[in-house]
Amino acid sequence: MNHHILKDTPRWVKWTIAIVLILFIISAIYLTWVYNEAMAIKETDFDKTKNRVMKQTDIHTIDHIENATAEKQMHTVFGKTNKGKEKMAFVSLKDKKIKVIDATSIIKREEIQSIVQNDCSSCKVIKITPVLLESKPVWEATYKKSNQSYVFEYFDIYDASIKERFQLKQNFE
Repeated sequence: MNHHILKDTPRWVKWTIAIVLILFIISAIYLTWVYNEAMAIKETDFDKTKNRVMKQTDIHTIDHIENATAEKQMHTVFGKTNKGKEKMAFVSLKDKKIKVIDATSIIKREEIQSIVQNDCSSCKVIKITPVLLESKPVWEATYKKSNQSYVFEYFDIYDASIKERFQLKQNFE
């Protein structure tokens, strides 16, 4: 007795299964390629930003770079000078301007997270990013409240005072 599963299966079912599997494999390969291309572009942009910052500022060593968007899309660069002084550079991707600040005199990211959590213990912090708001450095805290509203809160980077707050409320489920 032969226990071959597909022996008595109609031919159209076999072809359908084969086509679905082929389409799945092609889709997986395509999505992997798109992801890799996007990551390569991101790394290229970060390399360009790194080169610009090292040429146009006194930052000599770059620790890391983050994407940021408040009023404009930008990269925030964390680094050090030749003398080891911590700096932060806000690099506009549109108009190519760079604003550098002394990172030793700012409120730390963890302190902003603590402020948000103390003000709203049920909130889920999504991210905290340094950005420029009206050409001034601020911390952008993005978080979700228990009522499902999404909040963008901007804190002064030097004294943690609140500069702006936007709350998006979900009207439909």
